[in-house]
Amino acid sequence: MSIYATIELSESGHQSLPQEFDPNNEGFVYGLDLPRMDLGDWEEKLGVRPISDFFDDSDMLTDEEREEVGLPPAERKWAPVEDGLRTLRALITALEADGRSDEELWDLRVSERILSNAKPGEKFRYDVG
Repeated sequence: MSIYATIELSESGHQSLPQEFDPNNEGFVYGLDLPRMDLGDWEEKLGVRPISDFFDDSDMLTDEEREEVGLPPAERKWAPVEDGLRTLRALITALEADGRSDEELWDLRVSERILSNAKPGEKFRYDVG
């Protein structure tokens, strides 16, 4: 089973891959590598909020399923877009300087573009599922 982390904006909803990242409509997607990236050392070194803080798995189980296993009802975790941009931009800059490939930075760059285009005042989350 593949786990994806895709962006949902509080007002604009779930976000698709921006056209500029798939100009020939080849069906590219984003969010598959993000849950597997080990960025903890980088995030700590850079003093930014961890990407995982923005992950929200509240939609993975229904309220009934959560009740069956003894979990409280899910609450969505929203964060300011600015917090996500701060983390993403710091990571992209540091990882580029470290010589990381475009492929390794794909999800970070897509995320940065989506959040850069968010409406003022919107909040976001990575919908993990």
